[in-house]
Amino acid sequence: MKKFGFVVMRSIVVGMCTVALTFGVAVIIPVCADYAGDRPLTTYTHEKIRGDWRYTIGNSEYIGEIAPGDVYYVSFELDVPESSSVKLASLYAYWRESHAGEEGVYPETEVTFDGHEVTVDREYTDRKGSGDDDYPGGTYCYDVAEHIWRSGAYTVAVENTAAESRSFSMVGLVLVVIYEDEKGEELEYWINEGCDILDMKTIGHAEDAVTTAQFSGKIDRDIDNLKSATLLTIVPGGDKGENTLVFNEGIWDRVYAGDPYDELAIDARDVTGYLVAKDNTVKIVDAGDYLVPSGAFLILRYKEEEEKPAPGSTPTPARSPTATPTPVAATPAPSLSVTTTPGPETSASPSSPPTPTPSGFEAVFAGAGLLVLAVYLARRKK
Repeated sequence: MKKFGFVVMRSIVVGMCTVALTFGVAVIIPVCADYAGDRPLTTYTHEKIRGDWRYTIGNSEYIGEIAPGDVYYVSFELDVPESSSVKLASLYAYWRESHAGEEGVYPETEVTFDGHEVTVDREYTDRKGSGDDDYPGGTYCYDVAEHIWRSGAYTVAVENTAAESRSFSMVGLVLVVIYEDEKGEELEYWINEGCDILDMKTIGHAEDAVTTAQFSGKIDRDIDNLKSATLLTIVPGGDKGENTLVFNEGIWDRVYAGDPYDELAIDARDVTGYLVAKDNTVKIVDAGDYLVPSGAFLILRYKEEEEKPAPGSTPTPARSPTATPTPVAATPAPSLSVTTTPGPETSASPSSPPTPTPSGFEAVFAGAGLLVLAVYLARRKK
């Protein structure tokens, strides 16, 4: 009976603990929401073309307070070959700390590119989710390909159009252009986008302060024969250098250290030696910094295939279809000349004419002549 009572009590305790843990988790999750790596950068597009690519921040700078009615201007200088056509042009607007008073809100903006109003094509946001300073940040993407048609300067205006008192900070703008050109190189590229706020100081486990991006798919060329592989990563924040970049087996520390300026870190590096044939992966790790990984681009340049000789460029002598091989061994000619030199056995010397041999027909005529001559002489004797 005592054993039975113990079993019943243990079941009750376990059940109560289970209920407590269930409710505890339900309560703790929203309270303890944090800046963990929970928003991987996703692939927007993956293509192979012949051409080239450009990226520029123009004269971007960090502006900490864009109030209603304020306008943020950035100019870009582009060099696009006349023989090319724009395949893709994405304008990326990186913003953060959008709020109305103490409340976190999302910005209301109007964006013009070279005088043309453009609307958001893709948007990615992140926020802490609880507590003080729960202000969202984000990446807004605009398709501006139809407005780029020549080399020159392009101006972008981002206006805060909110009617109420809400403001946000502008981290900067980045313009990425990919164009096709028959004279260009063969490229394959992946464009991954997003917004994932990392702050290891506010989370319990360092392994959670990681943003990932995967460039899915198999590379159909021998990766040992690629010309180059470039990895471009865009990370608002990242001004302390307390971070790590991982690409497959490649690991680099202190990558993001406020370049081109404190609030925006951009890193471009050659990763050819770390490329794998399928599903290349990037990890951006916060080790005490404040990072917002927002873009990862992988661009492969292929070597040109070796040119094959054009037909007829290297003549190869062919056997004449009417020639009949002879069993007599012939001395090969030292060149490809079609004029042959007769051998000694067939040559004729001009100083030693050949002696003709009488044929049977000629002998008959000779005998007849002798007979006529004999008859003639006999008649004369008579």
